[in-house]
Amino acid sequence: MPLTIRRLHEADWQSWQETRLEALQLHPEAFGSSFEEEQGAEEAAIKARLRKNMIFAAFNGQNILGIAGIYGESCNKKKHRGNVFSVYVKPTARGQAVAETLLRELLSASRPYFEQIHLSVVTSNTHALSLYQKLGFVLYGTDPKVIKIGTAYHDEYLMVYHHAPA
Repeated sequence: MPLTIRRLHEADWQSWQETRLEALQLHPEAFGSSFEEEQGAEEAAIKARLRKNMIFAAFNGQNILGIAGIYGESCNKKKHRGNVFSVYVKPTARGQAVAETLLRELLSASRPYFEQIHLSVVTSNTHALSLYQKLGFVLYGTDPKVIKIGTAYHDEYLMVYHHAPA
């Protein structure tokens, strides 16, 4: 079955939450939220996140292979900025350009709303860093010790993508 990408809606809340919880369990160092914090999220709160943000998923039939979201800043002076969050591809779908296809769709969909797109990526995730650079994201800094799990700290690279002028 061919890969399809689409924006998620409220009706997708359970599939999105299951995929997100899987990501948080398998790669806790890669996300600001934790499995423990998110596992008890209420249905209404999950649906509200799907309404408020642009969250996309890559599908093979009815099965989610990967997810990625983007949200905007709330204050007027920062409305030109979008922020990528929760990028994850299931282990069985890795190496098949799922993340690249998903992120290209997210960048395309974000163009009418944002001039620049920001993201952070844990410095140990060299595969994600390479992909983001391939897509045109530029590294502009490092946020030290941004994630702490037990006694271990993880730094994140800060990256930005600028949409070309229309």
